[in-house]
Amino acid sequence: MVKKTEEGICPVCGDVDIDYLGTDFDSPFIFYNCVCRQCEAQFVEVYKMEYDGFNMEDEDGNEHLYDAEGNEL
Repeated sequence: MVKKTEEGICPVCGDVDIDYLGTDFDSPFIFYNCVCRQCEAQFVEVYKMEYDGFNMEDEDGNEHLYDAEGNEL
């Protein structure tokens, strides 16, 4: 039986002892291949990326982080 869950929690037994075995990327999604050490269930955590801003280096080599509207954070 599959339980309602959140990231880092096994959807089968609810344990948090998860091994992350690798990732796959298919924009805008990132897939984390997982196995639960407690019940040995194999599953994939799915995350959706969202544009949030950008990082830029100035002429002096200093990095600056900006939000999506161009405001420096």
